[in-house]
Amino acid sequence: MTKLIDWECQSCGEVDWPAWISEESVRYDIVHRVVLWQNANSHTGSRSTKTRSMVVATKKKPFRQKGTGRARQGSTVAPHMRGGAVCFGPSPAEVKQFSLPKRVRRMGLRCALSLRTQEKELFVLKAGDFESNKTKDFVKRVSENGWTSALFVSADKRVENLLRVCANVKNFDVLPVMGLSVDAVLRHKRIFIIEDALSAVIDKVRK
Repeated sequence: MTKLIDWECQSCGEVDWPAWISEESVRYDIVHRVVLWQNANSHTGSRSTKTRSMVVATKKKPFRQKGTGRARQGSTVAPHMRGGAVCFGPSPAEVKQFSLPKRVRRMGLRCALSLRTQEKELFVLKAGDFESNKTKDFVKRVSENGWTSALFVSADKRVENLLRVCANVKNFDVLPVMGLSVDAVLRHKRIFIIEDALSAVIDKVRK
């Protein structure tokens, strides 16, 4: 069972929560693998620099070998030359993305939710949008409730007020069920699943 609360942090009853989530032993190794997989997939590989073979320039020596009083140079594309190549620079080939079985991904999310359940930091929020679209009203409400970091999981985008105010407040985020991830759960102290999104979340992590 999980507490059902409203925006005043008052208990409105309890909601059935699958026992296989709350009783799941937290496999930190699986959670770690899923976080690494998410981080690897988030890299776009857009950083790139040119090596010596990529720089288009003349093959001629910059100046003659002797008689100038300067150190001898054989190429204008060397890394220490102006307009030359970059030595050991970033490359898109460095992005090491890898695949992870769906079974492992679901297990990682299930473990993260189990961890928050065991810490008594997972709640079901009564269905409905926040009553105001003013950031100051939201800050006042979360201060009264003692919430310092929270993730709200919604079923759709009908929580327009909540989306607006959370965009302006640090450590508060709103995600659809599809965007719920291990990294998002671990980055927030409290997890609030809006009542109409509960069944979708359970289906997402079902064994």
